[in-house]
Amino acid sequence: DDGYFVDGMHEEVLTQVSTLDAVRVISQASVAGLQGLPLDEVASELGVRFILEGSVRRLEDQVRITARLTDTVGGGQVWAASYQELWEDLFSVQRDIADRIARSLDAQFRPDPEVVGTHSLDSEAYDFFLRGRAYEVRSRTESDLRLAIEMYEQAVQVDPDYALAFVRLGVTFRRLYWFGFDRSDETLEAARDAVDQALSLQPGLPEAIVAQAWYDYQIERDFDEALRKLDNLDPSTEFEPELRGAIYRRQGDFDRAVESFSRAFDRNPRSPGLALDLGNSFSVLGRFAEANRSFQRAQEIGIPGWGAYWWQAWNYILWRGDVDAARAVLRAADANPSLTDWPSRDLDWFTIEMLSGNPREALRFVEQGEEWIPGQYGDTSRELLVGMALHRMGDGRSRDYFLTARDRVRSRLLDDAEDPYLHRDLALSLAWLGDRAEALEAADRATELLPRSRDALVAPDLVRTKAEVQSIVGDVEGALGTLADLMTRPNRSISPELLRLDPVWDPLRGHPRFSRFVDGG
Repeated sequence: DDGYFVDGMHEEVLTQVSTLDAVRVISQASVAGLQGLPLDEVASELGVRFILEGSVRRLEDQVRITARLTDTVGGGQVWAASYQELWEDLFSVQRDIADRIARSLDAQFRPDPEVVGTHSLDSEAYDFFLRGRAYEVRSRTESDLRLAIEMYEQAVQVDPDYALAFVRLGVTFRRLYWFGFDRSDETLEAARDAVDQALSLQPGLPEAIVAQAWYDYQIERDFDEALRKLDNLDPSTEFEPELRGAIYRRQGDFDRAVESFSRAFDRNPRSPGLALDLGNSFSVLGRFAEANRSFQRAQEIGIPGWGAYWWQAWNYILWRGDVDAARAVLRAADANPSLTDWPSRDLDWFTIEMLSGNPREALRFVEQGEEWIPGQYGDTSRELLVGMALHRMGDGRSRDYFLTARDRVRSRLLDDAEDPYLHRDLALSLAWLGDRAEALEAADRATELLPRSRDALVAPDLVRTKAEVQSIVGDVEGALGTLADLMTRPNRSISPELLRLDPVWDPLRGHPRFSRFVDGG
Protein backbone atom coordinates (compact mmCIF):
# COMPACT_ATOMS: atom_id res chain seq x y z
CA ASP A 1 0.00 0.00 0.00
CA ASP A 2 2.99 2.31 0.50
CA GLY A 3 4.45 1.72 -2.96
CA TYR A 4 3.86 5.31 -4.02
CA PHE A 5 5.66 6.49 -0.87
CA VAL A 6 8.67 4.29 -1.65
CA ASP A 7 8.71 5.72 -5.18
CA GLY A 8 8.73 9.22 -3.72
CA MET A 9 11.68 8.38 -1.48
CA HIS A 10 13.43 6.92 -4.52
CA GLU A 11 12.88 10.09 -6.53
CA GLU A 12 14.11 12.38 -3.76
CA VAL A 13 17.35 10.44 -3.26
CA LEU A 14 17.85 10.23 -7.01
CA THR A 15 17.44 14.01 -7.35
CA GLN A 16 20.26 14.59 -4.90
CA VAL A 17 22.58 11.89 -6.23
CA SER A 18 22.13 13.17 -9.79
CA THR A 19 24.09 16.30 -8.80
CA LEU A 20 27.28 14.27 -8.32
CA ASP A 21 30.06 14.92 -10.83
CA ALA A 22 30.94 12.08 -13.21
CA VAL A 23 28.06 9.92 -11.99
CA ARG A 24 25.33 8.85 -14.41
CA VAL A 25 22.06 8.20 -12.62
CA ILE A 26 19.18 6.27 -14.13
CA SER A 27 15.77 7.83 -13.71
CA GLN A 28 13.14 6.35 -11.45
CA ALA A 29 10.82 5.57 -14.35
CA SER A 30 13.36 3.23 -15.93
CA VAL A 31 13.79 1.24 -12.74
CA ALA A 32 10.09 0.56 -12.37
CA GLY A 33 9.27 -3.07 -13.01
CA LEU A 34 12.79 -4.37 -12.38
CA GLN A 35 12.36 -5.04 -8.66
CA GLY A 36 13.03 -8.63 -7.76
CA LEU A 37 15.38 -9.36 -10.65
CA PRO A 38 18.97 -10.42 -9.94
CA LEU A 39 21.17 -7.35 -9.56
CA ASP A 40 23.45 -8.33 -12.45
CA GLU A 41 20.42 -8.45 -14.74
CA VAL A 42 19.24 -5.06 -13.54
CA ALA A 43 22.73 -3.62 -14.07
CA SER A 44 22.88 -5.05 -17.59
CA GLU A 45 19.40 -3.81 -18.50
CA LEU A 46 20.16 -0.27 -17.33
CA GLY A 47 23.85 -0.13 -18.23
CA VAL A 48 25.02 0.71 -14.70
CA ARG A 49 27.64 -0.54 -12.25
CA PHE A 50 26.30 0.47 -8.83
CA ILE A 51 22.79 -0.24 -7.57
CA LEU A 52 21.14 1.37 -4.57
CA GLU A 53 18.47 -0.77 -2.96
CA GLY A 54 16.18 0.30 -0.16
CA SER A 55 12.93 -0.13 1.67
CA VAL A 56 10.67 2.35 3.39
CA ARG A 57 7.98 1.77 5.97
CA ARG A 58 5.87 4.36 7.72
CA LEU A 59 5.02 3.82 11.38
CA GLU A 60 2.60 6.56 12.45
CA ASP A 61 4.83 9.64 12.90
CA GLN A 62 8.05 7.74 12.16
CA VAL A 63 9.75 6.41 9.05
CA ARG A 64 11.93 3.30 8.95
CA ILE A 65 14.40 3.22 6.07
CA THR A 66 17.04 0.72 5.00
CA ALA A 67 19.55 1.31 2.20
CA ARG A 68 22.34 -0.70 0.61
CA LEU A 69 24.80 0.15 -2.17
CA THR A 70 26.15 -2.77 -4.25
CA ASP A 71 28.98 -2.84 -6.79
CA THR A 72 27.80 -5.29 -9.46
CA VAL A 73 31.21 -5.30 -11.17
CA GLY A 74 33.64 -5.37 -8.24
CA GLY A 75 31.26 -7.55 -6.32
CA GLY A 76 29.95 -7.17 -2.83
CA GLN A 77 28.23 -4.63 -0.71
CA VAL A 78 29.78 -1.17 -0.60
CA TRP A 79 27.81 -0.01 2.42
CA ALA A 80 24.49 -0.46 4.19
CA ALA A 81 22.55 1.63 6.64
CA SER A 82 19.25 1.69 8.48
CA TYR A 83 17.32 4.61 9.93
CA GLN A 84 14.29 5.08 12.10
CA GLU A 85 13.47 8.76 12.27
CA LEU A 86 10.62 11.13 12.89
CA TRP A 87 8.77 12.31 9.80
CA GLU A 88 10.31 15.77 10.20
CA ASP A 89 13.79 14.23 9.76
CA LEU A 90 12.94 12.39 6.52
CA PHE A 91 14.78 14.80 4.25
CA SER A 92 17.94 14.71 6.34
CA VAL A 93 17.94 10.92 5.85
CA GLN A 94 17.72 11.40 2.11
CA ARG A 95 20.68 13.79 2.25
CA ASP A 96 22.68 11.36 4.38
CA ILE A 97 22.15 8.57 1.83
CA ALA A 98 23.32 10.88 -0.95
CA ASP A 99 26.40 11.87 1.09
CA ARG A 100 27.28 8.22 1.72
CA ILE A 101 27.06 7.45 -1.99
CA ALA A 102 29.28 10.45 -2.76
CA ARG A 103 31.94 9.26 -0.33
CA SER A 104 31.75 5.69 -1.60
CA LEU A 105 32.23 6.77 -5.22
CA ASP A 106 34.75 9.49 -4.34
CA ALA A 107 32.53 12.00 -6.11
CA GLN A 108 31.68 15.62 -5.41
CA PHE A 109 28.34 17.38 -5.56
CA ARG A 110 28.18 20.08 -8.22
CA PRO A 111 25.83 22.61 -6.66
CA ASP A 112 24.67 22.08 -3.08
CA PRO A 113 21.78 19.62 -3.47
CA GLU A 114 20.02 21.03 -0.41
CA VAL A 115 16.88 22.80 -1.63
CA VAL A 116 15.34 24.92 1.11
CA GLY A 117 11.60 25.39 1.07
CA THR A 118 10.83 23.04 -1.78
CA HIS A 119 9.23 20.31 0.26
CA SER A 120 6.41 20.25 2.75
CA LEU A 121 7.05 18.88 6.21
CA ASP A 122 3.33 18.38 6.62
CA SER A 123 2.93 14.62 6.37
CA GLU A 124 -0.56 14.82 4.85
CA ALA A 125 0.48 17.32 2.14
CA TYR A 126 3.58 15.30 1.28
CA ASP A 127 1.50 12.14 1.09
CA PHE A 128 -0.88 13.78 -1.40
CA PHE A 129 2.12 15.03 -3.39
CA LEU A 130 3.63 11.56 -3.66
CA ARG A 131 0.31 10.09 -4.75
CA GLY A 132 0.09 12.77 -7.42
CA ARG A 133 3.57 11.96 -8.70
CA ALA A 134 2.68 8.28 -8.88
CA TYR A 135 -0.30 9.00 -11.14
CA GLU A 136 1.54 11.63 -13.18
CA VAL A 137 4.46 9.39 -14.15
CA ARG A 138 2.41 6.23 -14.62
CA SER A 139 1.10 7.05 -18.10
CA ARG A 140 -0.02 9.78 -20.50
CA THR A 141 -3.69 8.85 -20.16
CA GLU A 142 -6.35 11.39 -19.26
CA SER A 143 -7.53 9.40 -16.24
CA ASP A 144 -4.07 9.34 -14.63
CA LEU A 145 -3.46 13.03 -15.36
CA ARG A 146 -6.76 14.00 -13.75
CA LEU A 147 -6.04 11.83 -10.71
CA ALA A 148 -2.64 13.51 -10.39
CA ILE A 149 -4.29 16.94 -10.53
CA GLU A 150 -6.72 15.91 -7.80
CA MET A 151 -3.87 14.81 -5.54
CA TYR A 152 -1.77 17.95 -6.15
CA GLU A 153 -4.78 20.18 -5.48
CA GLN A 154 -5.29 18.47 -2.14
CA ALA A 155 -1.58 18.84 -1.34
CA VAL A 156 -1.62 22.62 -1.81
CA GLN A 157 -4.92 22.90 0.00
CA VAL A 158 -3.32 21.28 3.05
CA ASP A 159 -0.08 23.27 2.63
CA PRO A 160 -0.58 26.51 0.62
CA ASP A 161 3.19 27.16 0.75
CA TYR A 162 4.10 23.90 -1.02
CA ALA A 163 5.99 25.29 -4.02
CA LEU A 164 6.91 22.01 -5.68
CA ALA A 165 3.32 20.76 -5.52
CA PHE A 166 2.22 23.93 -7.33
CA VAL A 167 4.85 23.23 -10.02
CA ARG A 168 3.62 19.70 -10.62
CA LEU A 169 -0.01 20.90 -10.61
CA GLY A 170 0.82 23.40 -13.36
CA VAL A 171 2.78 20.85 -15.36
CA THR A 172 -0.07 18.33 -15.23
CA PHE A 173 -2.67 20.88 -16.35
CA ARG A 174 -0.40 21.77 -19.29
CA ARG A 175 -0.01 18.12 -20.26
CA LEU A 176 -3.78 17.66 -20.08
CA TYR A 177 -4.06 20.43 -22.67
CA TRP A 178 -1.10 19.34 -24.80
CA PHE A 179 -2.28 15.77 -25.23
CA GLY A 180 -5.67 17.00 -26.42
CA PHE A 181 -7.79 15.91 -23.46
CA ASP A 182 -8.91 19.41 -22.44
CA ARG A 183 -8.20 22.30 -24.80
CA SER A 184 -10.03 24.93 -22.74
CA ASP A 185 -8.65 28.35 -21.83
CA GLU A 186 -9.36 27.50 -18.20
CA THR A 187 -6.90 24.61 -18.35
CA LEU A 188 -4.15 26.86 -19.71
CA GLU A 189 -4.90 29.49 -17.09
CA ALA A 190 -4.67 26.88 -14.35
CA ALA A 191 -1.32 25.71 -15.75
CA ARG A 192 0.11 29.24 -15.74
CA ASP A 193 -1.28 30.26 -12.38
CA ALA A 194 0.04 27.22 -10.54
CA VAL A 195 3.63 27.70 -11.76
CA ASP A 196 3.45 31.46 -11.09
CA GLN A 197 2.33 30.68 -7.56
CA ALA A 198 5.31 28.34 -7.10
CA LEU A 199 7.72 31.09 -8.15
CA SER A 200 6.06 33.61 -5.86
CA LEU A 201 6.61 31.16 -3.00
CA GLN A 202 10.17 30.29 -4.02
CA PRO A 203 11.73 32.66 -6.59
CA GLY A 204 14.26 30.97 -8.83
CA LEU A 205 12.99 27.45 -8.16
CA PRO A 206 14.60 25.45 -11.03
CA GLU A 207 11.66 23.08 -11.42
CA ALA A 208 9.31 26.03 -11.86
CA ILE A 209 11.57 27.69 -14.42
CA VAL A 210 11.75 24.43 -16.38
CA ALA A 211 7.94 24.23 -16.22
CA GLN A 212 7.76 27.76 -17.65
CA ALA A 213 10.14 26.73 -20.44
CA TRP A 214 7.85 23.81 -21.30
CA TYR A 215 4.92 26.23 -21.44
CA ASP A 216 6.88 28.58 -23.72
CA TYR A 217 7.69 25.64 -25.95
CA GLN A 218 4.35 23.85 -26.13
CA ILE A 219 1.77 26.61 -25.74
CA GLU A 220 3.42 29.89 -26.75
CA ARG A 221 5.72 28.28 -29.34
CA ASP A 222 8.39 30.75 -28.20
CA PHE A 223 11.33 28.41 -28.63
CA ASP A 224 14.01 31.07 -28.15
CA GLU A 225 12.52 32.10 -24.81
CA ALA A 226 12.28 28.48 -23.67
CA LEU A 227 15.97 27.95 -24.46
CA ARG A 228 16.87 31.22 -22.72
CA LYS A 229 15.23 30.01 -19.53
CA LEU A 230 17.10 26.69 -19.72
CA ASP A 231 20.41 28.42 -20.45
CA ASN A 232 19.98 30.63 -17.37
CA LEU A 233 19.79 27.63 -15.08
CA ASP A 234 22.92 26.26 -13.41
CA PRO A 235 25.15 25.32 -16.38
CA SER A 236 26.74 22.43 -14.47
CA THR A 237 23.43 20.57 -14.42
CA GLU A 238 21.56 19.67 -17.59
CA PHE A 239 17.88 20.00 -16.84
CA GLU A 240 15.58 17.83 -18.94
CA PRO A 241 17.58 17.27 -22.14
CA GLU A 242 14.34 15.97 -23.66
CA LEU A 243 12.99 19.54 -23.58
CA ARG A 244 16.02 20.78 -25.48
CA GLY A 245 15.49 17.98 -27.99
CA ALA A 246 11.85 18.94 -28.42
CA ILE A 247 12.78 22.58 -28.99
CA TYR A 248 15.55 21.78 -31.47
CA ARG A 249 13.11 19.60 -33.39
CA ARG A 250 10.55 22.37 -33.68
CA GLN A 251 13.31 24.71 -34.83
CA GLY A 252 14.23 22.26 -37.58
CA ASP A 253 17.57 21.12 -36.11
CA PHE A 254 16.64 17.43 -36.16
CA ASP A 255 20.16 16.04 -35.85
CA ARG A 256 20.70 18.02 -32.67
CA ALA A 257 17.29 16.90 -31.46
CA VAL A 258 18.32 13.26 -31.86
CA GLU A 259 21.46 13.96 -29.81
CA SER A 260 19.44 15.53 -26.98
CA PHE A 261 16.80 12.81 -26.95
CA SER A 262 19.55 10.19 -26.99
CA ARG A 263 21.16 11.77 -23.90
CA ALA A 264 17.80 11.81 -22.17
CA PHE A 265 17.14 8.19 -23.16
CA ASP A 266 20.59 7.22 -21.88
CA ARG A 267 19.59 8.14 -18.34
CA ASN A 268 15.99 6.98 -18.75
CA PRO A 269 16.33 3.92 -21.01
CA ARG A 270 12.90 2.54 -20.16
CA SER A 271 10.91 5.66 -20.96
CA PRO A 272 8.24 5.03 -23.61
CA GLY A 273 7.85 8.78 -24.13
CA LEU A 274 11.52 9.27 -24.96
CA ALA A 275 11.52 6.24 -27.23
CA LEU A 276 8.57 7.83 -29.03
CA ASP A 277 10.39 11.17 -29.33
CA LEU A 278 13.44 9.44 -30.76
CA GLY A 279 11.27 7.53 -33.21
CA ASN A 280 9.59 10.67 -34.49
CA SER A 281 12.93 12.43 -34.90
CA PHE A 282 14.38 9.50 -36.84
CA SER A 283 11.26 9.41 -39.03
CA VAL A 284 11.63 13.09 -39.95
CA LEU A 285 15.22 12.40 -41.01
CA GLY A 286 14.09 9.49 -43.18
CA ARG A 287 15.78 6.98 -40.87
CA PHE A 288 12.67 4.83 -40.95
CA ALA A 289 14.16 1.54 -39.73
CA GLU A 290 15.59 3.23 -36.64
CA ALA A 291 12.27 5.01 -36.12
CA ASN A 292 10.40 1.72 -36.27
CA ARG A 293 12.69 0.17 -33.65
CA SER A 294 12.14 3.15 -31.38
CA PHE A 295 8.35 2.99 -31.71
CA GLN A 296 8.46 -0.74 -31.01
CA ARG A 297 10.64 -0.09 -27.98
CA ALA A 298 8.12 2.47 -26.70
CA GLN A 299 5.40 -0.17 -26.81
CA GLU A 300 7.53 -2.81 -25.11
CA ILE A 301 8.95 -0.96 -22.13
CA GLY A 302 5.97 0.72 -20.52
CA ILE A 303 2.41 1.89 -20.68
CA PRO A 304 2.62 3.87 -23.92
CA GLY A 305 0.40 6.62 -25.12
CA TRP A 306 -1.49 6.22 -28.37
CA GLY A 307 1.33 8.04 -30.18
CA ALA A 308 3.65 5.04 -29.92
CA TYR A 309 1.20 3.15 -32.11
CA TRP A 310 -0.03 5.87 -34.46
CA TRP A 311 3.41 7.15 -35.37
CA GLN A 312 4.66 3.64 -35.99
CA ALA A 313 1.69 3.08 -38.31
CA TRP A 314 2.42 6.35 -40.12
CA ASN A 315 6.11 5.45 -40.31
CA TYR A 316 5.17 2.27 -42.21
CA ILE A 317 3.26 4.45 -44.69
CA LEU A 318 6.16 6.84 -45.23
CA TRP A 319 8.75 4.06 -45.29
CA ARG A 320 7.13 1.34 -47.37
CA GLY A 321 3.61 2.48 -48.20
CA ASP A 322 2.61 -0.57 -46.20
CA VAL A 323 -1.05 -0.18 -45.22
CA ASP A 324 -1.27 -3.76 -43.95
CA ALA A 325 1.54 -3.17 -41.45
CA ALA A 326 -0.07 0.13 -40.43
CA ARG A 327 -3.41 -1.62 -39.84
CA ALA A 328 -1.70 -4.29 -37.75
CA VAL A 329 -0.22 -1.60 -35.49
CA LEU A 330 -3.58 0.08 -34.96
CA ARG A 331 -5.18 -3.28 -34.21
CA ALA A 332 -2.50 -3.83 -31.56
CA ALA A 333 -3.41 -0.45 -30.08
CA ASP A 334 -7.09 -1.45 -30.00
CA ALA A 335 -6.15 -4.69 -28.27
CA ASN A 336 -3.98 -3.04 -25.60
CA PRO A 337 -6.08 -2.89 -22.40
CA SER A 338 -3.76 -0.23 -20.97
CA LEU A 339 -4.53 2.18 -23.79
CA THR A 340 -7.79 3.57 -22.45
CA ASP A 341 -7.41 7.12 -23.80
CA TRP A 342 -6.88 7.47 -27.54
CA PRO A 343 -8.43 10.81 -28.59
CA SER A 344 -7.64 10.56 -32.29
CA ARG A 345 -8.44 6.86 -32.75
CA ASP A 346 -11.22 7.38 -35.29
CA LEU A 347 -9.21 9.92 -37.26
CA ASP A 348 -6.17 7.64 -37.32
CA TRP A 349 -8.15 4.65 -38.52
CA PHE A 350 -9.92 6.81 -41.11
CA THR A 351 -6.55 7.98 -42.48
CA ILE A 352 -5.16 4.48 -42.89
CA GLU A 353 -8.32 3.03 -44.43
CA MET A 354 -8.53 5.88 -46.94
CA LEU A 355 -4.93 5.27 -47.95
CA SER A 356 -5.66 1.57 -48.25
CA GLY A 357 -8.30 2.30 -50.90
CA ASN A 358 -11.15 1.25 -48.62
CA PRO A 359 -13.30 4.40 -48.16
CA ARG A 360 -16.36 2.39 -47.08
CA GLU A 361 -14.44 1.04 -44.10
CA ALA A 362 -12.98 4.49 -43.42
CA LEU A 363 -16.51 5.91 -43.33
CA ARG A 364 -17.45 3.51 -40.56
CA PHE A 365 -15.07 5.27 -38.16
CA VAL A 366 -16.39 8.80 -38.69
CA GLU A 367 -20.04 8.66 -39.78
CA GLN A 368 -21.29 8.78 -36.17
CA GLY A 369 -20.28 10.83 -33.17
CA GLU A 370 -19.35 14.41 -32.39
CA GLU A 371 -19.18 17.19 -34.96
CA TRP A 372 -15.44 17.58 -34.39
CA ILE A 373 -13.06 14.63 -34.27
CA PRO A 374 -10.06 15.34 -32.04
CA GLY A 375 -6.47 15.15 -33.17
CA GLN A 376 -3.22 16.07 -31.44
CA TYR A 377 -2.70 18.99 -33.79
CA GLY A 378 -6.21 20.35 -34.10
CA ASP A 379 -9.72 18.95 -34.44
CA THR A 380 -11.18 17.94 -37.80
CA SER A 381 -14.73 18.45 -39.04
CA ARG A 382 -16.58 15.12 -39.10
CA GLU A 383 -18.62 16.23 -42.13
CA LEU A 384 -15.42 16.90 -44.07
CA LEU A 385 -14.19 13.37 -43.43
CA VAL A 386 -17.54 11.80 -44.28
CA GLY A 387 -17.65 13.86 -47.47
CA MET A 388 -14.16 12.71 -48.46
CA ALA A 389 -15.09 9.05 -47.97
CA LEU A 390 -18.34 9.43 -49.92
CA HIS A 391 -16.56 11.29 -52.73
CA ARG A 392 -14.04 8.47 -53.01
CA MET A 393 -16.97 6.04 -53.26
CA GLY A 394 -18.56 8.10 -56.05
CA ASP A 395 -21.53 8.98 -53.84
CA GLY A 396 -23.12 12.29 -54.82
CA ARG A 397 -24.15 13.00 -51.23
CA SER A 398 -20.57 14.10 -50.58
CA ARG A 399 -21.33 17.63 -51.76
CA ASP A 400 -23.90 18.15 -49.02
CA TYR A 401 -21.34 17.10 -46.41
CA PHE A 402 -18.70 19.42 -47.85
CA LEU A 403 -21.19 22.30 -47.71
CA THR A 404 -22.02 21.54 -44.08
CA ALA A 405 -18.32 21.25 -43.23
CA ARG A 406 -17.58 24.57 -44.91
CA ASP A 407 -20.34 26.35 -42.99
CA ARG A 408 -19.40 24.83 -39.63
CA VAL A 409 -15.74 25.69 -40.08
CA ARG A 410 -16.60 29.26 -41.02
CA SER A 411 -18.80 29.54 -37.95
CA ARG A 412 -16.01 28.32 -35.72
CA LEU A 413 -13.53 30.70 -37.35
CA LEU A 414 -15.66 33.59 -36.07
CA ASP A 415 -14.45 32.70 -32.56
CA ASP A 416 -10.93 31.56 -33.48
CA ALA A 417 -9.77 33.19 -36.71
CA GLU A 418 -6.10 32.36 -35.97
CA ASP A 419 -6.47 28.57 -35.84
CA PRO A 420 -4.45 27.17 -38.78
CA TYR A 421 -6.25 23.83 -38.61
CA LEU A 422 -9.64 25.44 -39.14
CA HIS A 423 -8.26 27.16 -42.24
CA ARG A 424 -6.91 23.75 -43.31
CA ASP A 425 -10.39 22.22 -43.05
CA LEU A 426 -11.92 25.20 -44.81
CA ALA A 427 -9.43 24.89 -47.67
CA LEU A 428 -10.20 21.20 -48.17
CA SER A 429 -13.98 21.73 -47.99
CA LEU A 430 -13.82 24.51 -50.56
CA ALA A 431 -11.47 22.51 -52.80
CA TRP A 432 -13.83 19.54 -52.93
CA LEU A 433 -16.68 21.97 -53.67
CA GLY A 434 -14.72 23.38 -56.59
CA ASP A 435 -14.27 26.87 -55.13
CA ARG A 436 -10.74 27.20 -56.45
CA ALA A 437 -9.81 30.78 -55.48
CA GLU A 438 -11.19 30.61 -51.93
CA ALA A 439 -9.69 27.16 -51.36
CA LEU A 440 -6.21 28.32 -52.37
CA GLU A 441 -6.58 31.42 -50.21
CA ALA A 442 -7.56 29.35 -47.16
CA ALA A 443 -4.67 26.94 -47.72
CA ASP A 444 -2.23 29.83 -47.92
CA ARG A 445 -3.69 31.28 -44.73
CA ALA A 446 -3.15 28.01 -42.85
CA THR A 447 0.54 27.95 -43.76
CA GLU A 448 0.90 31.62 -42.86
CA LEU A 449 -0.53 31.06 -39.40
CA LEU A 450 1.83 28.16 -38.71
CA PRO A 451 4.97 28.57 -40.83
CA ARG A 452 8.04 26.37 -40.58
CA SER A 453 9.80 29.12 -38.64
CA ARG A 454 7.32 28.52 -35.82
CA ASP A 455 7.20 24.74 -35.96
CA ALA A 456 9.42 22.76 -38.33
CA LEU A 457 7.93 19.49 -37.09
CA VAL A 458 4.21 20.13 -37.61
CA ALA A 459 4.05 22.94 -40.17
CA PRO A 460 4.94 20.61 -43.09
CA ASP A 461 1.56 18.90 -42.56
CA LEU A 462 -0.12 22.17 -43.55
CA VAL A 463 2.21 22.54 -46.53
CA ARG A 464 1.16 19.07 -47.65
CA THR A 465 -2.49 20.11 -47.30
CA LYS A 466 -1.78 23.13 -49.48
CA ALA A 467 -0.36 20.83 -52.16
CA GLU A 468 -3.40 18.56 -51.83
CA VAL A 469 -5.73 21.51 -52.30
CA GLN A 470 -3.79 22.62 -55.35
CA SER A 471 -4.00 19.12 -56.77
CA ILE A 472 -7.75 18.85 -56.12
CA VAL A 473 -8.56 22.17 -57.83
CA GLY A 474 -6.33 21.41 -60.81
CA ASP A 475 -3.43 23.77 -60.07
CA VAL A 476 -0.88 21.22 -61.24
CA GLU A 477 2.10 23.57 -61.44
CA GLY A 478 1.30 25.04 -58.04
CA ALA A 479 1.03 21.59 -56.47
CA LEU A 480 4.33 20.48 -58.01
CA GLY A 481 6.05 23.61 -56.74
CA THR A 482 4.71 23.13 -53.23
CA LEU A 483 5.74 19.47 -53.23
CA ALA A 484 9.20 20.39 -54.47
CA ASP A 485 9.63 22.79 -51.57
CA LEU A 486 8.27 20.24 -49.08
CA MET A 487 10.41 17.33 -50.21
CA THR A 488 13.71 19.20 -50.09
CA ARG A 489 13.55 19.57 -46.30
CA PRO A 490 13.30 17.00 -43.50
CA ASN A 491 9.69 16.20 -42.63
CA ARG A 492 7.37 13.36 -41.64
CA SER A 493 4.52 14.64 -43.82
CA ILE A 494 5.36 13.26 -47.25
CA SER A 495 7.52 10.63 -48.90
CA PRO A 496 7.79 8.97 -52.32
CA GLU A 497 5.85 5.99 -50.96
CA LEU A 498 2.99 8.19 -49.76
CA LEU A 499 2.88 9.95 -53.13
CA ARG A 500 2.50 6.56 -54.84
CA LEU A 501 -0.24 5.51 -52.45
CA ASP A 502 -2.57 8.48 -52.02
CA PRO A 503 -5.18 9.03 -54.79
CA VAL A 504 -5.27 12.75 -54.00
CA TRP A 505 -2.19 13.05 -56.22
CA ASP A 506 -3.81 11.37 -59.23
CA PRO A 507 -4.13 14.69 -61.16
CA LEU A 508 -0.33 14.97 -61.05
CA ARG A 509 0.52 11.48 -62.24
CA GLY A 510 2.19 11.34 -65.60
CA HIS A 511 3.90 14.71 -65.12
CA PRO A 512 7.70 14.30 -65.36
CA ARG A 513 8.34 16.33 -62.21
CA PHE A 514 5.92 14.25 -60.19
CA SER A 515 7.52 11.07 -61.50
CA ARG A 516 10.85 12.31 -60.19
CA PHE A 517 9.33 12.93 -56.76
CA VAL A 518 7.92 9.41 -56.69
CA ASP A 519 11.27 7.98 -57.72
CA GLY A 520 12.97 9.93 -54.94
CA GLY A 521 14.70 12.30 -57.30
